[in-house]
Amino acid sequence: MAAEIIDFKTDRPRKDVGLDQLVDLYRGQLETYRSALVRLTGLPENKIRKTLLFTSIPQLFSWE
Repeated sequence: MAAEIIDFKTDRPRKDVGLDQLVDLYRGQLETYRSALVRLTGLPENKIRKTLLFTSIPQLFSWE
């Protein structure tokens, strides 16, 4: 059994904040979501995939 957290974001990269910086900005938030899901489900962390989907651009970022 496994799970995936998908977080939809409306942010757009700008001159002062690039796409990599946006991903880094939300990395901690997804870690918090994953920790909560571990507690709720009992799944090990490595079975929960984290995904960011930026709606303003066709970019998807996933990691375990």
